[in-house]
Amino acid sequence: MSRLRHRSIFICPVTIALILVTMAVGHPGWAAQGSAVQDLAGPLRTLAVAAATGQGLPLSFPLPAKGPEDMVLVVVEFRGEVAARNTSLTPYGGQVQIVRDRRVQALLPVRSLIDVAGLPQVSQVRPVEYGTPLQGFGPNVTEGLQLVGANAFHTAGILGGGVDVAIIDGDGFASYASAEIPATVATVSLRGDGTMGSGDHGTACAEVVADMAPEANLTLIAVDTAMSMEVAAEYVANQGFDVCLMSWGLEGGPYDGSHPLSQEVNQARAAGVFWVNAAGNHAQRHYEGQFADSDGDGLNEFGGGDETLDLYIDPALLWPTPGVFKAYLSWYYTEWRRPAGRCADCADRHGGPVRSAGGVLRRPGESGGLFPVVHAWG
Repeated sequence: MSRLRHRSIFICPVTIALILVTMAVGHPGWAAQGSAVQDLAGPLRTLAVAAATGQGLPLSFPLPAKGPEDMVLVVVEFRGEVAARNTSLTPYGGQVQIVRDRRVQALLPVRSLIDVAGLPQVSQVRPVEYGTPLQGFGPNVTEGLQLVGANAFHTAGILGGGVDVAIIDGDGFASYASAEIPATVATVSLRGDGTMGSGDHGTACAEVVADMAPEANLTLIAVDTAMSMEVAAEYVANQGFDVCLMSWGLEGGPYDGSHPLSQEVNQARAAGVFWVNAAGNHAQRHYEGQFADSDGDGLNEFGGGDETLDLYIDPALLWPTPGVFKAYLSWYYTEWRRPAGRCADCADRHGGPVRSAGGVLRRPGESGGLFPVVHAWG
């Protein structure tokens, strides 16, 4: 077992929720790379500095493409919706995939990260967030059919006929054509690569639905990033589905219902969709608490005055890449003030919300952002 002791980071008085581990602050050399680097979140700073200085790119960071034009999938946060719609990323080699409100999901060459982050209409460039499966892939036969009493409905001839069911998944429906589901199943891909994914977590979910409601009309919707999940939820609402199943979730906050995906799900429910989502899988796998600082040093105390959080992680058990873990931090503001003397980039030079080392710190009553830190060892 590897014993990892993580450094604390300074944050204004907030509610903190961490999935798996605490977050470490950025590389000290980044501040000298120019103001635009401060608008790159998490590992994008490392990539940008490596590209600007001619260093080799970190192998642990997942790049969609390799070669002279290394591309990285990012979310560009603009200062307004008009700027998001009207700013072309083509001059920077960008390939736009999704535009929603003031956010743009796009593939960008690593060499262009600093240039895009430095645009006056851009507030931040961050890595995309990927979903997490919330159900294991088990046997094809659904024993739950008897456990929930569905067989009684089947005996009465209630088999789900005429009900339109959408199944959203981020792992994929690779073997859906040979799965135990109706041959008339429809498919929709909202993934950046246009495929139905390479895994079968979604296929397993579809087989469960088919067992429960064998005459229902199934539509399989493949997603990959958080923004594609938002598009999927909007699609489900607009297409008039009766039921939507998503055994997939996001480890990143905010966790108070203000996440854009949460809002899209609420809109779908308001449109009459019966939304079924897995939940509770991380109930014993996260830390959450009020910010406490009894000694006034600006560092959060997790308990008993301890300003660090110790975790014991077996690298061999980490998913999806052995030896690699991600830390997530989300916060919620209860008051508005600038921290004095801590973290060089907390003061917003544009006159907007204060910044942390990894995100945009928002005003009271607003949820903070979420940003992962990838750490690898071997």
